[in-house]
Amino acid sequence: MLLQRARAACIEARESTTRMAQYSDDGARSIGTALLTENRLRTAVAEDTLEISFQPQYDLSLGQIMGAQTRLQWRDPSAGAIAANEAFDAAEAAGVVNGLVSSMLNRALRNVSEFRYSAGLDLRVGVQLPAFALLHSDLPEVVQRALGTWSLRPGRLVLQIGGSTILGREPVARETLLQLKKVGVRLAIDDRKLALSSLFFLAGLPFQEIMIDAAAAGDLAAAPKSEKILGALIELSHQLGLDVVASGVADEAMAARLKALGCDYMQADFKGPALDSKGFVARYG
Repeated sequence: MLLQRARAACIEARESTTRMAQYSDDGARSIGTALLTENRLRTAVAEDTLEISFQPQYDLSLGQIMGAQTRLQWRDPSAGAIAANEAFDAAEAAGVVNGLVSSMLNRALRNVSEFRYSAGLDLRVGVQLPAFALLHSDLPEVVQRALGTWSLRPGRLVLQIGGSTILGREPVARETLLQLKKVGVRLAIDDRKLALSSLFFLAGLPFQEIMIDAAAAGDLAAAPKSEKILGALIELSHQLGLDVVASGVADEAMAARLKALGCDYMQADFKGPALDSKGFVARYG
């Protein structure tokens, strides 16, 4: 019981600005639920029962599919569907982040290899990771093992890092990022809360892509100033040597405007939903 309560206090401390907490019965039930989630995730990773789906990405200049972004899908028998960010939080608490990343990478790369040989689709694949995954210095070895297992060129794998603030305060995260760059994978920053001041810091890091939420700009035809902001952001990204991937593209009209503004790639539900590997091949092969 002492160990269980200490574990519960650790979970509460992670949410505290002081990083300290004392166990109390208040909120113990929700913490108990979190512990159950961690244990179930640990089991799911060990038994390799997690699933992923694939959201197509398009080259705007060529108008054709050029890649796919994976989406983690974890359906717990008791809790139902669990969001990817919650799954990663549970993995961090359970100490199985690298196990979860390895499971995702191997599933993604295995399917991309099958896409190439069975459907003639030579695609790159994007895998979303939270920034705290970079705190695990052996992450580059996990990535290299997965690439070697499925004989995929490193440049066909894009690691999309969610969040950037941790890069400013954790030297080990920046070092891991540099080691991933040496592996040869592409690195994308996927931070919808990115502040302008952060761009000065990010300019010195080895990212090659930036993901922007086009939906935040609204209706470009009705908001010319929003279009100018979007165009300026795309141009600035290119000046920094970053390719631009737009998500949340609503329709063909917005896709055409993004192409005119110089955006490189997009992913959009109107082109088709995220699919499992069999559905992806059936639709795009």
